[in-house]
Amino acid sequence: MSIDIVPVFFCPKINHPAKGRALQIEVFGVPEALAKLTPLEQTAFLEGTLFRAATIIQGELAQYPSQPSGTTYRRTGTLGRRWTSRKDTGGDQIAVEVGNNTEYAPYVMGQGTQARWNSHWQTDAQIAESALPTIQTMIQAQINAIT
Repeated sequence: MSIDIVPVFFCPKINHPAKGRALQIEVFGVPEALAKLTPLEQTAFLEGTLFRAATIIQGELAQYPSQPSGTTYRRTGTLGRRWTSRKDTGGDQIAVEVGNNTEYAPYVMGQGTQARWNSHWQTDAQIAESALPTIQTMIQAQINAIT
């Protein structure tokens, strides 16, 4: 079974979030683990697991790269502090979005929207992709604990 993780920017000046591409994690034993749980426990397990995955990504996104040498810009830390996670409950899906409501976030870290002078920053997609092995290990351990 695969689980999709989608980085999202909550852009205040745009009517809809700017979503990144879905990143897939392959995990094993999900149907067997869920079969051992009641429907309410299944929902709680999936929501909790996805929220823990989002927290991992959120923590990585909040880290700043070293400033380029020679720069005199003084960082405020606003971009790092505004990373959040929220449940996205719509229809029959369970999802958690990681986002940032800082107006300039897509130009600093957005995949496909990053300004070229911010190329020393990793994009949201690069950071999410690099967190996948950690997330996969965490999810697989939780599934193994049930089965």
